[in-house]
Amino acid sequence: MEELPTRQSLLDVVMGRYNNTNEKKLNSRILYVMQKTKEGSSSSDDSKHSAVRSFHSSLFDSLNHKVSQFPFGLLFESSDAALHILEGKTDCVLDFLRLLSSKLKDDSSVPISSVKILNYTDDIGPVIFPRWSSSLVSSFSLRSSSFCSPLTSFDWSFDNPLHIATSSIDSTVTVWDISKPKHPLHYVLAHPKKEVFDVSFVSSSVFASCSADGSVRCFDMRDLSTSDILYESSRPLLRLAWNRIEPDYFAVFEFDSDAITVLDRRFTSSPVAILSSAHSKPVNSFSWAPHSSFHMATASDDSSVFIWPLNQRLDDPSRYKPLSSFSAPAPIHSLSWSRLHFHWMALSFGSHLQLVRV
Repeated sequence: MEELPTRQSLLDVVMGRYNNTNEKKLNSRILYVMQKTKEGSSSSDDSKHSAVRSFHSSLFDSLNHKVSQFPFGLLFESSDAALHILEGKTDCVLDFLRLLSSKLKDDSSVPISSVKILNYTDDIGPVIFPRWSSSLVSSFSLRSSSFCSPLTSFDWSFDNPLHIATSSIDSTVTVWDISKPKHPLHYVLAHPKKEVFDVSFVSSSVFASCSADGSVRCFDMRDLSTSDILYESSRPLLRLAWNRIEPDYFAVFEFDSDAITVLDRRFTSSPVAILSSAHSKPVNSFSWAPHSSFHMATASDDSSVFIWPLNQRLDDPSRYKPLSSFSAPAPIHSLSWSRLHFHWMALSFGSHLQLVRV
């Protein structure tokens, strides 16, 4: 995986790669954010969305390439910004980037204040664009912007407390050393084209992530050129939790689901357990017990917390029953089981944080 030299723009890098290869039929993909102008802030969101789409259409109309050569998608849009993905032949993508850069520089009437390239990938491989360094994409950050793709989750490394991993809607996972916050250790395109909803450390050098594409992928930081797909679901996977004591076991739950699936990474074709007999509304959070390899706590929109025993293997994985339970006065957003004081658990609901002795 290639990292950009300091102060070299995306256009310079892509041109260099394209000109230095003997294969001129490369395909490329870029993930980029368009920050909308603040002028006309009183305008409705619909009118802002329409202006940005019209701007895109005018760019495509100005190019000599066929529209079919530009598979294009809008991944996320708010009143302030829009996250896009563009794929196509490298020469077509280059022409689009040149025209986009020219428009932003010379035309003050466009409804875009800046463009930030989050990721560029072609058949040669990916290029890393650290989000904290605008100089690396200076040819497109022609107007100031503080936009950063929203984070969805993070996890501390239990083996190295200085390391954390964050996941984002821009398809990436970033691993940080908090003693050096300006320069992440790794920046990985974990689930191309889809939001990454959660990340969990497996060991000091291995982490896993789950995504809107329904997959759990495992990455080894000693070699990030490949990843292993451990599990795939037909629905988006919202959360992932790794068993710290028995690292072959992990758990996931799907978006808007009241069931938790527990899996053995060695045999993911059949779940170890499906915890579906207790919650009446979607699950929001769960946690493995820090002192036991076969207990788990789950929390839900039904305002309840259940503690499950998993020490017995049942023929039917859906027959597991909770060992104990307690309730909160409102739907529970998240829970955390203390690693040092394992008789205590923290719950968040509404604007409150509550400590519970278990």
